[in-house]
Amino acid sequence: MAKSKKAAKKKTVTKASKKKVLKKKAVAKPSPKAAAKPKQEVYVKVSTKLLGEAPKEYEFYLKDGRRLKNLFELVDALEDMQDDLFKEHVNEMKNDFSNWIKDVFGEVNVAKEIEKISDRIETQKALLKRLIEAAKQETEQK
Repeated sequence: MAKSKKAAKKKTVTKASKKKVLKKKAVAKPSPKAAAKPKQEVYVKVSTKLLGEAPKEYEFYLKDGRRLKNLFELVDALEDMQDDLFKEHVNEMKNDFSNWIKDVFGEVNVAKEIEKISDRIETQKALLKRLIEAAKQETEQK
């Protein structure tokens, strides 16, 4: 019986060691050529950028914690925004809303128009006007 126990132990050890070898062989290392390939970029085309939504990583965060995904939400936020909060985003040194419109939506003309305005209600009116124009153009194209 002593021999059969030793033989059984040897068999299990060899089986275990074979499994380890198989696992090591199954793991493939990426080739240097595969690592050198650039990542593929995907662009989502919106018929009108002005009416579209910002990608999640480019959403606008107001100082009060609200998150804005598109310009319609900005117009709504301007409706009940406190003047001190507006001044934190728009002052002599900066205009965060204009920068967001230019950088995320690529609407340079709208951004320039908004940049000149330093009043919350006037900013809201100008944005609404441009959004309505963009919506009309989109419906006419269809």
